[in-house]
Amino acid sequence: MDLPWVRKLQALRAKTSSYAPKAPPTQPTRKSYRLAAQGIKSSSTKQGSPVIEETPSSSEGSPVRDPTPAEEHQESPVRASEQGSTETSPQQTPAPKPVLKRKAAAQPAPATHSPAEPSAKRPKSEVAPSAKLEKFQKRGVVGGKIVKASYFHDQGLEVFLDKLRAQGWYELFMKTQLGCSQPDIAEFYANVALHGEVISSTVNGVMIEVNAQALGVILGVPATDFELYVREDKSLLSRDRLLELSQHLSQQPGLRSPQAVKKGDMQPLHQLLFWFIIKNIIPRAQGRNQADSMDQCLIDLMDKGEQINLPAFMINHIMRIATTTQAHDLGYGFLLTKVFEHFGVDLRKKVEA
Repeated sequence: MDLPWVRKLQALRAKTSSYAPKAPPTQPTRKSYRLAAQGIKSSSTKQGSPVIEETPSSSEGSPVRDPTPAEEHQESPVRASEQGSTETSPQQTPAPKPVLKRKAAAQPAPATHSPAEPSAKRPKSEVAPSAKLEKFQKRGVVGGKIVKASYFHDQGLEVFLDKLRAQGWYELFMKTQLGCSQPDIAEFYANVALHGEVISSTVNGVMIEVNAQALGVILGVPATDFELYVREDKSLLSRDRLLELSQHLSQQPGLRSPQAVKKGDMQPLHQLLFWFIIKNIIPRAQGRNQADSMDQCLIDLMDKGEQINLPAFMINHIMRIATTTQAHDLGYGFLLTKVFEHFGVDLRKKVEA
């Protein structure tokens, strides 16, 4: 039906479409690609045209013409997929997700140790020794002398062994397993004290308390009879007695007053007894070449077989060493170490006899 208003409407549409400005090409989106692909598929079905594939042949033989600038933005999704979407515009590529920087896990703070609890990697610091202990650590130790019976038998000096048996000391000084722990000896002297007849000290955390009788039991020797200990004050010994001793030991009956006797002036047996006394009874490192009044008295007692109270002499001599202002060597190394072992002291360094 050809109605006038229909023709008029058609003419108006044609005029409008001919003069309407072309819309600027829009950037394709994923949805437009999908719609375009569907349109290409439907048009290909209607027209029966072959599916276009990109080939490496030249453009002259290619059935595909160069796209216009507007068509470049509407490229087939087939080609876009073949190129791996590497040449798509920024609008085609989805906005990149912000790279989230992984926050480093908070490292636990290094464990700190208080001064009271030192780290296990560091050796525990020892308590600094006291000035008194340092003083005794610098001194020498007179360990004592162990008697080897075979030597005295070979030398024809069995009489000396008989003197030891008379005192009850033979078994003690024949024990070759005796040893000396010098660090413990120094600590003993640094802490020693005398309360009445009891001597006490602390060694490596162990309390030691003994009197002469208890000390005799530990050492296995008598603790009776002569115990008069004199060093500087010789007035306790009578002058006549001291003169008699000097004349006898020096083999000089014409002496008019008591005096020290040189070791070389003594008889061999007396020299041997003197050697034993300054090593084990009243040990010292000084004055070993002449016998003073105390030495002469002890030599005479051993020669006559009269009992000497060794434990009592030990206690008195220990206290003199600990309290004197002189740098006296520390005595009774072997015998005190035996006492430490009796009380269960964990010895730091034991040197065998």
